[in-house]
Parts: sequence; structure tokens; C-alpha cells
Amino acid sequence: DPTAETQSIPPLLIQPLLENALKYAEPNESDHRIVAATITAPTSDTLSITISNTGPWERRAPARPSTRVGLKNLRDRLTRYYPDRHELTFEKTAASVSATLTLRAEAK
Repeated sequence: DPTAETQSIPPLLIQPLLENALKYAEPNESDHRIVAATITAPTSDTLSITISNTGPWERRAPARPSTRVGLKNLRDRLTRYYPDRHELTFEKTAASVSATLTLRAEAK
């Protein structure tokens, strides 16, 4: 979204979501894993980041063992940089999993 291009975010907010999407994506019939990132600015003071991947929401053993700190670190960063101004939600369908991070600017 071109309106989102002028907004900046602190480092390492998107990386854990992308890493999880790549780590847990299920291959499709062509043996491809599909991960998509969408960033929009629905309002002038809001940024919405959605990372989605192919595959169902289910706990399976990843190719690499989990350290279980990625989402915890993300939540800690969100609390630090966006106290009471963020939301992290997950949506699952039969074919995909999406994580959406909504960030609101500080009131002026």
C-alpha cells in the first residue's frame, strides 16, 4: 500500500512473524510453501501488517527445533514501543494461517 510507505516501525517487528510463517508453512501440491506479506495504512494513524502462509493451524514438529522465544520477544517489543496501541491476531482457515499486527501511532 503506497500510503504505508512513509510510515516506519521499530526493528524486528516483522521478522518473527516471517520466520514463523516460513518455519510452519505446509507445502502445497507442487511442494511449494507460500508466504505473503501485506502492509496497509487503513487510517492515517494506523498500520496493518499481515503475514500469511499456506497450511493448516496445527502443531507439528518443525524442521528445526523451536526456541519458543520469537513471539514472546515480539510481544515484549510491542509492549515497549506501542503500549496499549497494538493488536496481534491470528486467523486460520483450512488452507492458510495469517498473523495480523495492527499498530496505532501515539496521540499528538
